[in-house]
Amino acid sequence: MCKVTPEFIAEVVKSIPTKDIWDYLLVFIPAFTPAIALVLGFVYFKKQHIQSRDIKLIEKDVDRLYNSADLFFDYADSIGLFYSMTRIKLEHLLTGDAVPESVESKTRAAANDVYAKFSAIHKSVFLLRSIGENDVATLVENYRIATIEFRKDINIIAKWNNVKEKLPENFSSKMVNKIERMQDHFGKEKVRCLDEIARCKRNLSIK
Repeated sequence: MCKVTPEFIAEVVKSIPTKDIWDYLLVFIPAFTPAIALVLGFVYFKKQHIQSRDIKLIEKDVDRLYNSADLFFDYADSIGLFYSMTRIKLEHLLTGDAVPESVESKTRAAANDVYAKFSAIHKSVFLLRSIGENDVATLVENYRIATIEFRKDINIIAKWNNVKEKLPENFSSKMVNKIERMQDHFGKEKVRCLDEIARCKRNLSIK
C-alpha cells in the first residue's frame, strides 16, 4: 500500500495541468454564442426598424411638400389669370367701347376663383411650417400678402359695370402699365417660391 506523504501530494498537484484564460474562453464561448447572436440580431432589428420609421416619416414630409407646391401653384396661377383678365378688361374700358361679354365673364370667373383659392395658399404655408421649412413658408406668406394687396387695388376694375358713368381717374394707361409690371414682378416671385419649395426636398433627404 502506497503511503501518502506531503511530498507525494505536492508531486500530484504539480502534475495537474494549469489552465490559462484561453482555456476558459474555449469553454465559455460556445455557451454564450446563442446569446451573442440574439443580442446582435436585436440590435440589427432595432436599427432597421428605426431606419424604416425614418424613411416613412420622410416620405410623409415629401408628400406634404408636394401638396404644398400644388396648392401654391393653384393660387399663383389663379391670381395671375385675374391680373391678366383685369388688364384686358381695362384696356377695353379705355377705348370707350363696351367690354365684350366673353372678357367680362372671364374676368368675373377669375375674380371668383382667386377668392376660392385663398384657403389653398393658407394651407400651402401651413404645410411648409409643419415640416419645419419656416423660411420658405414666410416667403410664400409674403407672396400671398403682396398679391392680395394689389388685388384690392384693381378689384374695382374687375367689378366695374357702370357703362354710362365716367371712369375713375385711376382707370388709365398708367394703370395698365402698372398691372403689366406687377404681373412680371409676381411672375418672378412665383418662380422663386417654387424653386425654394423644390429645394426643400433635398433638405428632407438630408435629415
